[in-house]
Amino acid sequence: MKRVPPRCVDERPWPWPPLLLAGLIALVWAASLIVKWQLPLPGCGMRKVTGLPCPLCGSTRSFLAWSHFDIVGAFQFNPMVFLGCLGICAWFALWLIDQFFDKKLINRFRLSTEPVPLIACLFLTTFLNWIYLCCTLPD
Repeated sequence: MKRVPPRCVDERPWPWPPLLLAGLIALVWAASLIVKWQLPLPGCGMRKVTGLPCPLCGSTRSFLAWSHFDIVGAFQFNPMVFLGCLGICAWFALWLIDQFFDKKLINRFRLSTEPVPLIACLFLTTFLNWIYLCCTLPD
């Protein structure tokens, strides 16, 4: 009978929520610096070629609105980026509660979600966001 060697790796999960929140804060900060220093940004390649916006068009303006705490403006520029930012903040809040109060809220949510419906919701959200951007973004 073969003995399986014990695992030598640390089985604690990566702290994704604080890393993602730090990345989000960096993006918001970078967007505000880009505008403050008047740096040129390349335009959307898809919009240049097809004339239609990509699903992420308006995300820089959305991050800039976040930097000014303009929640309505952040939603209007790109609802999908806005919801992604809210999702990262909510995930971080749940992670923080788990760390300090040992509630295991993230594990409860993880067990209640199936990957196939989540992927379908992501595609539907992306499509609806793209339709919204096609109708509302200026030329």
